[in-house]
Amino acid sequence: MLNLIVELVGYNRKFYSMKYLLFLGCNGNLGRALCDFYAKSGGFFVIGIDLQDQYQGKEKLNKYVTLNFLTEGFSSEILKIINLRGCNISIVNLIAKDYPVIEGDVQKNMTSSPFDLPLDDVCNSYKITLGSSYKLIQEIAKLDLIDNLHIILVGSIYSKKLPVHEIYSTENTLFKPLAYSLSKSAQNMLLQEAVRVFSSEKIRINMISFGGVFSNQSEKFVKKYSEKVPINRMVNLLEMIDAFSWVIEKSPQSFNGSDLLIDGGWSCAN
Repeated sequence: MLNLIVELVGYNRKFYSMKYLLFLGCNGNLGRALCDFYAKSGGFFVIGIDLQDQYQGKEKLNKYVTLNFLTEGFSSEILKIINLRGCNISIVNLIAKDYPVIEGDVQKNMTSSPFDLPLDDVCNSYKITLGSSYKLIQEIAKLDLIDNLHIILVGSIYSKKLPVHEIYSTENTLFKPLAYSLSKSAQNMLLQEAVRVFSSEKIRINMISFGGVFSNQSEKFVKKYSEKVPINRMVNLLEMIDAFSWVIEKSPQSFNGSDLLIDGGWSCAN
C-alpha cells in the first residue's frame, strides 16, 4: 500500500511539473519552424491550434486542434490544460493577417497606394491580427486558478515605424498595404493594457517584434533591404527560434510587459 502511495505521489508530481507550450497558428513559416523545433526538442507537451487544418507536421505534436479561435475561443479541454495547477504554460499567438509582398521574383499583395485596400479588408486585418490577441486575453480572463502562465504575442518593426517604400518599389509606385502596420501597432496598446490589468506573479505577458525575415525573397529585394540594416542582412529563421527559446525557457519573471525587438538595428537606422 505504501509503495502504491509513493508511485501515485511520484506520478502526480511528474504530471503537475509538466511544461505546456501552445501555439496559436502553426501553418506560417514561423509557426511551422517553431512547432517542428519543439516537437523534436522534447521537454514540452506541445499543442497546436489552427484556424484551418493545413499544418503538415501535426502528427509530430502532442495535440493538434482545428477551430475558429476568433469566434469560438478555446475548447473546454484546452481551458482545463491552461488551468492545471503546478504547470508551466506558455501560449504563443502567431495568428496574423500578413501581406507578403515579395516571394522569389514575384510581387504580390502590392498596392498603388498604402491606402488602396478597401475598408472591409482593413477591418479584416484588424479582426485577424489584433482580434486573435484580444480573444486570447479574453479567454485567459475567464480563468481564476492559473498557476504559471506566459503569454507571448508577435509584433513587427512596422508597428513602430513605416516601411521604407523604395525597398518594395524603386519608382515608389507600389506599396505594402498600411493595414499591416495598423493592425500590428494596435497590439502594442493591447499589450500595455493586458499587462496592467491581468499580469501578476502568476501571469506574464510579453511580445517579440521582428524585422525583415529572410524567406525566399529575390536577391534584389534582399540586397535593398539589407542595405538599410546596420548588420547588413535580414533576420533568419534560426534567430527567430532562438529568440522564442530564450523568452519561453530562460527569461526571468521580471521580464513582463516587454517588447523584445529583433531587427539587426533597422529601427535605429530608419
